Amino acid sequence: MSVHRKILEKSGRLDSLQQQQQQPEPQAQEYGKQNSDNQDSDVLKNLEACEQYNSINSIRSTSRVFPRTKQVYMDAKIPFAVIIQPHGQSIEQGFPTVNYGNNPILRCQNCRAYINPFMEQLKEEEYMRCNICTCIIKIPNNLLKPVDLEKRSDLTTGSYDIKAGQEYQVRPPMAPAYFFMIDVSQKSQELLGIMGQIIKDMILEDKFNERTLFGFITFDTSIHLYNFSSKLKQVQMYVLTDDNEMPMPGNYLFDLQDSKDIIVAFLNQLDHLFPKPQLRSTQFLSAFKLAQNIMQDNGGKLIILTSSPIKELNLTDNAKSPQNHFLPTNNVLKQIAEKMHLNYISPSIFVLPCGFNNVATLNQLVKLLNGDIFYYDDPTIQAQKFYYDLRAILHKEYTWESVFRIRTSIGWKIKSIYGNYSIKNADLLNLICAEDQKVLMYELELNQPRAPYDNLYLQTALLYTSTKGERRIRVHNFCIPISNSIKTIYSQIDQSCLAISLYKIALSQLNIARDVKDCIQTKEFLITATRSISNNCKIFKEPLESLNSYMLGIMKSSILNYAYDQQSVLTDRMNYFRSIFQYLNVDELVTYLVPQLYNISNLQEQDCIYDDSGYFIYPQPISLVLEEVSNGGLLLMDCGHCLILFICKIHDENQMSDIFGKQYCSINLIEDNLYSNSKNIINDKLHYLIAELRKQTFNVIVFSNKYTKYAPLYIVKQGCKSYWEDVFFQNLIYDDFNKNYRMGYNQFVQYIG
Repeated sequence: MSVHRKILEKSGRLDSLQQQQQQPEPQAQEYGKQNSDNQDSDVLKNLEACEQYNSINSIRSTSRVFPRTKQVYMDAKIPFAVIIQPHGQSIEQGFPTVNYGNNPILRCQNCRAYINPFMEQLKEEEYMRCNICTCIIKIPNNLLKPVDLEKRSDLTTGSYDIKAGQEYQVRPPMAPAYFFMIDVSQKSQELLGIMGQIIKDMILEDKFNERTLFGFITFDTSIHLYNFSSKLKQVQMYVLTDDNEMPMPGNYLFDLQDSKDIIVAFLNQLDHLFPKPQLRSTQFLSAFKLAQNIMQDNGGKLIILTSSPIKELNLTDNAKSPQNHFLPTNNVLKQIAEKMHLNYISPSIFVLPCGFNNVATLNQLVKLLNGDIFYYDDPTIQAQKFYYDLRAILHKEYTWESVFRIRTSIGWKIKSIYGNYSIKNADLLNLICAEDQKVLMYELELNQPRAPYDNLYLQTALLYTSTKGERRIRVHNFCIPISNSIKTIYSQIDQSCLAISLYKIALSQLNIARDVKDCIQTKEFLITATRSISNNCKIFKEPLESLNSYMLGIMKSSILNYAYDQQSVLTDRMNYFRSIFQYLNVDELVTYLVPQLYNISNLQEQDCIYDDSGYFIYPQPISLVLEEVSNGGLLLMDCGHCLILFICKIHDENQMSDIFGKQYCSINLIEDNLYSNSKNIINDKLHYLIAELRKQTFNVIVFSNKYTKYAPLYIVKQGCKSYWEDVFFQNLIYDDFNKNYRMGYNQFVQYIG
């Protein structure tokens, strides 16, 4: 029984399974044979065999079984999609590597698939059958010896790297490069100091590869270009003239090893270079074009810090000012990005809002160049968040100048692709600077009336340059059995993956919406899809209670219910979430939609400790309903992007005094007030739980698969009428507190039928 079902039944929000099954069911439809909707035991056995080699850490599917015919495909009423991490989840020991030496890489000559565990070894040892196109692959003499078959990574594991030769490169492997484009128009000495300290520490700790290149420009009403030539005793700063031409020809990406001392000296004084900020419009667009010009021959990571409004982004392509601000105002950045993706440049944009910064237009860079964006609208925690976010960006292991494609077996084709990418040619995507936190979603469909084989095979290939300068191909393999039975398909649905797939499709529709009416149609699409799935659940007696919870959370999500009718910080915040939701992985995005709620006052002895294997034991979540608040105590809510510690009106005063100190009633509670009483066991458990939810331990970042590196903690007293109290109650999604979507869980289940 799922956690959601236990929580909802206990709180009276859901009828018991027995009561549901006693309700009259719609008449099941016939599909071919009389027993076609029974569990297909052969398919399930096949499923167990497939999962031995499936790359389950890098690929998830909406169901572990896909349809055999187009009729079943249409009648199932779900998107048949896979959510893929092209880079794969980083693992401590790294991905196993296959090295063919001087021999050509062994692959199918017809479809170009790489050999993998799902290929059939024929009786004649010199032949294999391709699982993607079924053609026969001839194996060169002595390349695959029988004694080596069980040792080869490409025949025993679902994910692996292949060392690629010169035939897989059109130029010498690029050097890792970081170019910093820093807005100094606002007074941000603290953040400039943080940036300088992080980069300097990483340089002195030799965190960057010896081949790494560095460059800097700063800008306000002028552009300042920096020369770090090793021939100089100190950095030279050039203030560019109105034409923004470089003062002298040359490469302004500098070898870190050669210019280490001069770069470190510059970083030491970065926060003092501009004591009198120019509080006017900046030269953002000119600085951006200059950065592209400097990076175009090599490529790399472009780190952008922007704070002032960018006037060029607010100029509309027509005379009328837009009434809604969920679309880009103009295509200025898009036109530049269409060239930048060919130069393998990917941006990470850090936005410190000063009024309306037009995040929707900045998102064009994120979308087309596989970039990311960070938004700091709370000045009380922006320094901490900026520290962890920037440090994570610089610590990541990127795949440089990378391209990506997916191959599917006969009978299937790609219907749509969702995420951050640009098209290089045909089915090949430019996936610049891929890393382990972003996903792409591929929606698949049958391209013939009936699939000719019993399995759908997928193989992904990411061709990239490693930080050490090696050309490699990262391969993931996945097998999905197919069936004529909708009941079998529904029994194998991954409910969180299905909900997130529907959400990503809806977000994609919102990205091309013209007005608020289109936003309403997006919500209608979600309701129609949920209603169709719910109807099939009743027909085939396969309850999907967690899916109802996820879909209710989606319908209550702020980005689907916001008007986007103002040029404001809140509009930028909504567009920021729309951007990151496109590439967040399933498990993290679910928490944004259906938060986790824990009762800290009732922690058990076995909660919030690490077991003998080092795994953290989470407390049992409680239901997202007002009743839990009425019961009193201290509650902790994980909203994905932040944590809320909620002090209910009814609470144990002695316990609160132990946690916060005796003056907790009269002081403004912040996280620094916590953990003062080390003798209280709840303090230790609360500390460990917060650290685990943030995915960091003892102030050392654990670079896990979580995009949000620092979730701020807001401490809220019930009745304080603060913004974060309102957020807490809005996130009690099983009740009807959400003012934009007033519907509790039972109402929602009845509404979708």
